[in-house]
Amino acid sequence: MTSYDRFQKVPPRQKLAIGVLVAALIVGAYYALFYSSLLEEKAQLEEQLTTLTEQKREYENQKQEYLQIRSEIGRLLDRQKENQRILPKKDEIASLLDDIHAQADLSGLSVQNFEPKPEMPQQYHVKIPVGMSVTGTFHGLSKFFRNVGQLKRIVNVEDVAIGTPKVDAKQVVVTGAFTAVAFRALDKAPAAAPGAPR
Repeated sequence: MTSYDRFQKVPPRQKLAIGVLVAALIVGAYYALFYSSLLEEKAQLEEQLTTLTEQKREYENQKQEYLQIRSEIGRLLDRQKENQRILPKKDEIASLLDDIHAQADLSGLSVQNFEPKPEMPQQYHVKIPVGMSVTGTFHGLSKFFRNVGQLKRIVNVEDVAIGTPKVDAKQVVVTGAFTAVAFRALDKAPAAAPGAPR
């Protein structure tokens, strides 16, 4: 008698129980061998996803900070360029003095004296005084002062003295003497006072 024949003699309820038991063993083996490892892998992948999502969020925050810092650096560089244009370095002073002289010519003034004086270092900048005396109309003199005030660089006009008006070729001519003071940046930052906080 073969195993098949013996199985044929088993009552149907027992056959059903054996079938359920075999199916349960197959499902259990599948779960133990394949599905549980898939669940572990899924849990690991979800953990990696969470970690990567957090890292991405952190990198996005860092990127925003970087862009803000980069924008701030660009703004500061633009401001530095503007400040250097307003308060030039030493090598740009000659062109500034030429601009002052040109403004006198454009205002219709005759420059009688144009005498650069010694530089006067201050705490954060250097004053560059230029003694000037000009001859022309009062309107030309006021136009010169206005034009110098509108230069892109800082120039002050100090110690203004206007001479007695004279009539010359149907025009009232005045003589003006003043000091045009240009500025430049210090070559070095000022040294901190001893004991001063840094």
